[in-house]
This record gives sequence, C-alpha cells and structure tokens, in this order.
Amino acid sequence: MDFAECTQIDDYRSIVHTELSKLDVGILVLNAGIAKISSFRDLKNTDVQALLTVNAIHPIFMMKCMMDQLISRKCKSAIMLTGSGIRAIPAPGMNLYSASKHFLMFIAQSVGYELNYISANIDMLCYEPGGVKTNMTD
Repeated sequence: MDFAECTQIDDYRSIVHTELSKLDVGILVLNAGIAKISSFRDLKNTDVQALLTVNAIHPIFMMKCMMDQLISRKCKSAIMLTGSGIRAIPAPGMNLYSASKHFLMFIAQSVGYELNYISANIDMLCYEPGGVKTNMTD
C-alpha cells in the first residue's frame, strides 16, 4: 500500500476498506517522518506541505480510518505513533519538524483519554526516540 498520493481522508478510507478491513489488525504502528533542516523563513512551500502531510496529516488520517475496526476487536488493541524527543524543545532549524512531532504526542494523549473514557480496549502510545542516524538525517 502506498499512501504517498493520498491527499484526502476518503482516499485512506477506500484503501483501508479494500486492503485492511478483512485483516485482524491488533497493533497500528504509524511510523513516518521527514525533516528539512532549515530556518522557517527559508523553507520552500513544497517542503512545508510535505513535512506536515507526512508527519501529521497521514498518521491522523490512518488512525481515524482504523479507529472503528480497532474498537470493535474483542482483544486488546494498540495504536503507536512515532514522535520525536526533539518535540520537547524549540528547535531552530527544525522548528516545523519539532512542532509536527509535538502535535503527534498531543493527539496521542488526548485520543488516549477519549478511548479510556469510553472504555475502549485500546492502548495509545507515542514513542519518542532521541537522535538517530538514518538517511533522513544525513
């Protein structure tokens, strides 16, 4: 499944319905991220769009589209968002990346509270690794 071209939540819903509705998904791991090291002022509009789409919009769309399926399971389920430890500090040169990862932590916490309130059998986690060496950071 390639979600790179999805721009609307209905695109996700269609893929989820076609590809995932018959699977018993117990753990939803939303692990995506891109970064562009640059001052906010110097970021290109395309970089801003790509960073927010991949780091914030795509995980939210997928989580929203899978929520009912996870809630309806008889067994425990889990949703894990991959955040970043850098979200805890103002990060010049990585401010938009940091802010997008802070958004994921915040949404994980608030949706987690909502799931607890309705007694859904779903654990919510935002994993926040520290610095890593990947192609993204080279």
